[in-house]
Amino acid sequence: MRGTIYNNGGYQVEVAPDGAIQVRPGDWLSKYALAIYNSKHRVSAFFYPPDDQGNLVEIQNKDLILTGDTVIHEPTWTRWKQNNPGRPGPSRPGDMGIEGFLQRLHDEGGVRGERLDRMSSLLTGTKWRDISEANALKQLGYLSLETFKGWGMLNGSMLLPQALSGVPGFIAVFQMTFQAMVAWLDAQESALRFQGLRAIAYATTAFAFGDPLPCLPYGIEYNLTHGTWRGVVPLNQYRVNWLDVAAKATARLAADLSTRGVNKQVYQTWIRWEANDRRELALRFMEEFARGMSTMLPTDRVMLMSPKPIYPNDC
Repeated sequence: MRGTIYNNGGYQVEVAPDGAIQVRPGDWLSKYALAIYNSKHRVSAFFYPPDDQGNLVEIQNKDLILTGDTVIHEPTWTRWKQNNPGRPGPSRPGDMGIEGFLQRLHDEGGVRGERLDRMSSLLTGTKWRDISEANALKQLGYLSLETFKGWGMLNGSMLLPQALSGVPGFIAVFQMTFQAMVAWLDAQESALRFQGLRAIAYATTAFAFGDPLPCLPYGIEYNLTHGTWRGVVPLNQYRVNWLDVAAKATARLAADLSTRGVNKQVYQTWIRWEANDRRELALRFMEEFARGMSTMLPTDRVMLMSPKPIYPNDC
C-alpha cells in the first residue's frame, strides 16, 4: 500500500502507512519537517524504527541520517499501531547482518539462484574501510532495492523481475549513464567509435575494482600499426582518444556516485554484483553495448569485440 506524499515549499517526502520513510540521497530531518509541518524545527517527530521492546529509538544526531536507512514519523506510527495491535513494525535495514540482507534481497527483490549466490560470495569476507558493515548493507540495500522502484520501462523493454531473477543491478543503468558519450562516439570513425565503447567498459571495470585508468590495449595498438586498422587512425590520436574517453567515463561514474549519496566502496560492490572478476566484468559491459544497440550489424560486433578483451592483461 502506498503511503502519503507530503509537499510543501518545494520539499517532498513519502511516509508509509506505518510511518516509515526511506532515506534517499540529499535527505535530512528538517526537510521532512518542512514538507509535513512547514517548519524545520519539528525534527523531534522523527525516530528510528522500534527496538526489541517495541519502543521507537531516538535519533541522537538529528543533523545526520544515512542514505538507505529508515526513519519513522512518530504520529503516523502511533496511528498505525492503534489500528494494527500486535503487528511488527518496520526495521532498520542495516540492523541485519549479511544473512539478513540476503534474505531481504530474496523476499523484497525477488533475487534468487546464481545472482543471490554471487552477492553472498561478494559480501563474505569483505572488509569495509570507511563505513561499518551495518551502514554498508543499508546503502547496498538502497542501491539494490530502491533504485528501480516505479520503473516501468528500461531500454525499450518491460522490467520483469521474475524473468531477471529479481531486481536488476547496475547493468540496468549502465547504458543510460553513458548515453551522451555513446551518442558522441557514434559520430566518430568506426575504429574510434567501437574501441571508445571498449574504453568505457574498461574504465567502468577499473572504477569498480579501484584500478588505475586503463591504458590502450596492446592488441588494439597492434591492429593500428600492423593489422586490419593499419593507417585508418594515427596511433597517437587513438591513444589520446582512448585516455580521454576513459577519463570522461570515470568522471561520470564519480558524478553518479555523488548523486546517489552512498559510500564509494558500496557503489563499487554494487557494480561488481554483475561479475566479481575483472575480465568477466569488462566483457559484460561490452556485451551490454552490443545488446543495447539495435542497429549493430554482425560486422560491427566483430569490430567491437576484436581483439578479444582480456582486461587487465591486455594493457
